[in-house]
Amino acid sequence: MIADLGWCVNSYGQIEYLVGDILWHAWDMPEYKDIKIQLPMGLDRRVKELRKIISMSGPLRPYAEDLDLLMKRLDELSEPRHLFVHGHTTFLHTPSGDAAFLFRRFIPPEKGGEWQRYEGLVRPAQLREARQLWCIFASTAQRIFGGIYVDLG
Repeated sequence: MIADLGWCVNSYGQIEYLVGDILWHAWDMPEYKDIKIQLPMGLDRRVKELRKIISMSGPLRPYAEDLDLLMKRLDELSEPRHLFVHGHTTFLHTPSGDAAFLFRRFIPPEKGGEWQRYEGLVRPAQLREARQLWCIFASTAQRIFGGIYVDLG
């Protein structure tokens, strides 16, 4: 279970780096140099910057559809990742061999809202499935970004 959890977190990190890296390269391009900012730390802020760039006229515009689909999928998969890395984890097991992770996390409020406390069980089969999804997603992201790098030199 721990290995599956590690694969999920690592796959997210791969994508977080790739989004930052494409921003880094984009800001060196004449079309985007005027909007250069300090590289955002959080993936959500990096995605916001990338969405801004792909909406503009420039070398990354032809890749907007693929990158937008990638970022939408990332939005869907981000909540489990937040639970995995920002929560408290307890390993539960029974004498019969059943096991699960119990995750607890405080969820920040939307503007004007209240903090929420979340608890959820994740069983081994769920983590295996999450690992497969994240690894496929990370591999797809690497192919998309790699293709952009090859095309743009």
